[in-house]
Amino acid sequence: MEFTAVVRKRRAIRRYAQDPVDKEAFERILDAGTRGPSAGYSQGQSFIAVTSEEMKQKLNDEWTRQMIEIGDAIDPAEGNMFYNAPNLIIACTNEQEYHRRYQQTDKLTLTGAEIPWPAPYWYVDSGCGIMLLLLAAVNEGLSACLIGVPFDVQPWKDILGVPHEVMPVGTVLVGHRSADEVRRDLSHRRKPYTDYVHRDRW
Repeated sequence: MEFTAVVRKRRAIRRYAQDPVDKEAFERILDAGTRGPSAGYSQGQSFIAVTSEEMKQKLNDEWTRQMIEIGDAIDPAEGNMFYNAPNLIIACTNEQEYHRRYQQTDKLTLTGAEIPWPAPYWYVDSGCGIMLLLLAAVNEGLSACLIGVPFDVQPWKDILGVPHEVMPVGTVLVGHRSADEVRRDLSHRRKPYTDYVHRDRW
């Protein structure tokens, strides 16, 4: 698919059919996610591909438990926290990989110190990888959506066996859009182009 078409077609789908995702297509999507930039080539991004029903159920049950605990509304019509998507990709980042990279000789400041980080680029780079996943899904003729992770992510880390340093930051849903998924027209809410883009100064 032509790049501009992929970008313009991308939208967050929140209802999925139970049709399975082609395994080779899913691998191409995952590979695309690994092609994002990273500060200093720190490569702190990682992804957990979840396709087993047992693992999806465990993750769903824990997230649902937390939502009920805080009194947040859950729409039972949606079926589960993942909108019945057959495939999940949990995007993670490792802040320490960035500190280790920027404590190496070629990255130290002239005073021999690690740079004062103006922004947490470990999250920025994870977002770049997530966007590549979303666009790659569209390119494969599939639908996708980025949702979050539970407020208390430690139980998920325990379920998934995630190392201490690694932090899950978002969940990408991948699958085929359900025929009954309602297409919402949000064009009236979209900010004008001039609100997004500024020239030379704000």
